[in-house]
Order: sequence, then structure tokens, then C-alpha cells
Amino acid sequence: MSGHFEAWVIEMNNEQFAFVVHRQMKNDSIETLTCLTHQQGCIDLFSRLPKSQTPMFQQLRLDISNKNFINSACSDAKAIPLKGNTLYAGLYLNELIVRLLIKHTLSESFCGVYASTLHAIALSDNYEPELRYFEKILLDELGLGIDYFKDINGRAVQSESFYEYQVESGFRLTADSRKISGETLVQIRENNWQSKMSLIVAKQINRQTLQKLLGREPLRSRQYFLKR
Repeated sequence: MSGHFEAWVIEMNNEQFAFVVHRQMKNDSIETLTCLTHQQGCIDLFSRLPKSQTPMFQQLRLDISNKNFINSACSDAKAIPLKGNTLYAGLYLNELIVRLLIKHTLSESFCGVYASTLHAIALSDNYEPELRYFEKILLDELGLGIDYFKDINGRAVQSESFYEYQVESGFRLTADSRKISGETLVQIRENNWQSKMSLIVAKQINRQTLQKLLGREPLRSRQYFLKR
């Protein structure tokens, strides 16, 4: 997937363009919706609207009251058609956002990345590259982006060398040819997913780094993939 969508909307008054990424009943008539917005990042809103008016995986235009209630919701865009494994992938993205993205973080470009990733997943038979790319951008968003250009000593990553990944530190040069090749790191850096090894290594690196943030509580969405 090349790059990401630019944020294409501007907040006006109490109007927000957003994606619903999580929902939970607050009581018999009110839902708490966690929404990823273009202007304010991840925020919690309240809704008395039918669920059919606030679906997931569809960009919505929300009119919000001063008390964070959604007065109305509409959309100019069709729902992104996710089903089966692609639906599980979308739920995985949503859970990462809810668990890791700090509330109210300004994140205009990230919402565009989320939207473009969903569209790419829906159109792809192999969505692994989209997931790895999204994880990379999410880590950047959290200020924990991985430096694929230099090792921990500040030396440029060399294609012919081998490296060992250390969470929070980076890549350490090693003579052990069983470790990660510099060529693979260059491929990940350039979002070149033609090599199966680049996908495998990126998944391992991202998972190690994300696990440090997620703690002991496992991601529920991973259980869907385990049951396949």
C-alpha cells in the first residue's frame, strides 16, 4: 500500500467526521461510542441513536452536543465491505486503536491511514502488508517508531549485515547470520513486501514492540484468527 490518505475534512462547530471503533452499552438506552476522528484523535461519545445509524467501518458525519452526545449521524460514503477474515483484520485495527491511542491526541493524518488501510484490506486477497504498514504507522503515532535506517550505535543499516532487535533500543549489529538480515530491514523500511521474510520479520518486530505497550491482557481480536 502506498502512503496514506490525506485527511480530507475540517471540523466545523460541533461537527466531526469520524469512524466508530468500539461500542458499549452504558445503560438500557445509551451507548458509549469510541470514535476515531480527523481532528481530535480517539474520543468517547454518547449515543441514543439506533446502531444502524452509527455503523463501524464507515466514515460518519456526527453532530455532537456540548455534553458529548451525538445528536445525529449521517454519511456520504458507503460502508467499507469487510467480511470473514477481512472483518477480523478490521476488528484487530480497532482494538489496537482503542487499547493504545491516547484519548484526544491530535491525529489528522492517522485517521486517513486508518481509512486507507480498511479500503486496502477490503480489496486485497492478502492483507498482511496492510496490517504491517498500519502497525508501523501506529507506533510512529505513539512516539515509538522503529528506526530502520540506523543501528543502536548510530551506524547505517547495511544490507549485507545481520542484526538483532531489542525493544526500546533498536537493532544491534551481530555476526550471527541466523538473525535478521539488513536486506530485510531495508525492505521493511521501504514498505517492500514482495519478500515473505519481510512480512514475517515485520510481524515479529511489531508484535514485540506492541506487546510492551499492551501488557499482559491479550488482544481479543487475535482469537478470531486462531480459530480459523
